[in-house]
Amino acid sequence: PAVVVNPLVEPVHVHIEEKVKATLQAEGGIDEVDVQGTFFVTVTDPNKGGLAAFRISPEDKRFKTKVHPNINRGSYTNNILELRDSTRAYTPNTPAAILKWRLQTKDEDYCPLSISCWPSIGNGGVTLTIEVEATDATRVLEDVHFSFTCPSHVSHQIVRVEGGEVQYDGISLHWRLPQMSANGGDTSTATLEFFAATDVNTVLPFSVEMYSTTNLCELEVEECFHMEKKEPIVYAVSRRTDYMLTVRA
Repeated sequence: PAVVVNPLVEPVHVHIEEKVKATLQAEGGIDEVDVQGTFFVTVTDPNKGGLAAFRISPEDKRFKTKVHPNINRGSYTNNILELRDSTRAYTPNTPAAILKWRLQTKDEDYCPLSISCWPSIGNGGVTLTIEVEATDATRVLEDVHFSFTCPSHVSHQIVRVEGGEVQYDGISLHWRLPQMSANGGDTSTATLEFFAATDVNTVLPFSVEMYSTTNLCELEVEECFHMEKKEPIVYAVSRRTDYMLTVRA
């Protein structure tokens, strides 16, 4: 069947995606950060973009990279991503993962939030005070979401909220901050204090999820062109980094 082409959409779209998982310690410090990234290519117009090639910035040596078998490895050493076989063009409207990278580290700089956790036992339960600070001025964190286990049979009380909103769904307490950034202003820090009539092992560990539209791996698409004709191809680039943090006792 003929591919439906929208003339208002660029014939080639690059999406650079990263997943960051980290385990933090409640008293400070970090166990490990795991960063996994993927370079996706989606061709919407096969006539223009089916044989798209990309000139990219030099490899970020902090990360271990893997190139898809369909990509020309010789060209990649010269910072060109192009297909190994020109008879096997990109499948239209299907994201193709052509490059992956990974980093495992204990470097706290890869975690964009500093989270201080102060549990206090007493009055038949635990009072948990969480102080959060955005530490990376190069990225804005969106939809910052803390989730604390708090079963329905456990009575709880919100003592203090500075920033964001707290909701309870009968299973967990959810603290949501629409945006955090280290660029100053009132979105750089936030504090939550709550009491739960349970032990500390119920509310710890807790999870934090958020995303950013900037990546950790320094990878720029400098040019997109037809691998045979060498003519430039109009393209778009989008980026997203999803963070999944666990804070443990």
